[in-house]
Amino acid sequence: MKTASSSNQENKNLYTIELVENYYNESWAYQSRSLCDEDPINYETQALNKNILIPMLVWGPNNQLQGFRESVYIAKALNRSIAAPLFFPNWNNKGLPRTLEAPMRLNLKSLTEIMSVINPAEVSNLCDGSVTAIFKTRNNGDGSHFQATLDYYGVKIDEHAEEFWFDRNKYQNGKFIDAIDKHALRQYYSTDKKCAILSFPWSSIQDKDISKQALLPKKSRDENFNDMIEIIDHTRRPKFVRRAVAKFLEEYKVSEFALMHWRYDMRDFFRAMMHKKEEAKTMIENLKSSKKQMKNFSLEISKIMDEKNMTYFYFASPPDEKTFLKEIALGVSYKKFIDDNLLAEFLKKEFQNCTKIMDDFGDLVSLAEMELSYLSNLFVYSCFSTWRFVFT
Repeated sequence: MKTASSSNQENKNLYTIELVENYYNESWAYQSRSLCDEDPINYETQALNKNILIPMLVWGPNNQLQGFRESVYIAKALNRSIAAPLFFPNWNNKGLPRTLEAPMRLNLKSLTEIMSVINPAEVSNLCDGSVTAIFKTRNNGDGSHFQATLDYYGVKIDEHAEEFWFDRNKYQNGKFIDAIDKHALRQYYSTDKKCAILSFPWSSIQDKDISKQALLPKKSRDENFNDMIEIIDHTRRPKFVRRAVAKFLEEYKVSEFALMHWRYDMRDFFRAMMHKKEEAKTMIENLKSSKKQMKNFSLEISKIMDEKNMTYFYFASPPDEKTFLKEIALGVSYKKFIDDNLLAEFLKKEFQNCTKIMDDFGDLVSLAEMELSYLSNLFVYSCFSTWRFVFT
């Protein structure tokens, strides 16, 4: 990816503009079929003979997806099957279901093409109701996710369960970050215990390293990263999301477009900047109160879009920020703003007969915006945002 640094000094810490060169040029054409259709999942049929890794995911939706991808890589390195994961809505989406099954977040059938995946409904019987090993990847996590995950699979932690840790003298910040090293994985987590939990994986394989490797020719990559990139390719968003977004772009005749992910709402960004609370608050308030900064930001987007000869752009953001961003959009001269209301109304119409999907509409919109980010030709991402890795 090429990075264009902003000439606007006031905004330089708030955003980064990237001209996107996706490492593989997939053309996801809209297919004329029911968007509610779900493909059958080819779960492992020889599960009795498999050791199992149960992923226990943490943080926001995209963090959870990253953590699950790392879990699959770790499971393969340890010669274990992976249990189909349990996902959670974002912390601030109070109206959503408490938990979400895997097919609502990713194309699980695609993963079964390269990985042994265990049906979550079978985990309790296969594990005799108990987890006997816990693989630790960090010294923090989320207690509510922990219990909800155990309940979902119908298991308990065995009273004699053994904890397996990384080298805490080497990783003194309490986070294991070298899971790409299969030798290290086998050193820390090797055991014959049948059912193990992987506790709160996230950034155990560094995203910046994956991104760098993904942009290299396949033959030039580190072999381990080829394995990780294959896992990423097989854990994309669900087909119903990708088909819907392709149809949306087709109907509105949008080809090349820019997208910005804006995450600076006071609730979400403020939480992410806990160690710099007042600095974060001041930064956001100053931007929103300064017409000059808003104008400069709009001009910067216009300039880059002109250089790339693009007409359309979209803002992905938390709901509370939509009104503010429409003010920014008005300052982007001679361009066509794709209103988020268009996307929301389109999705409501397309999925009006899909009860299971509509029950989780907020998550559907977020997934659709992630897919738009992935398909965009110019991506402007917020600092501290994991969306900058949607291309890998």
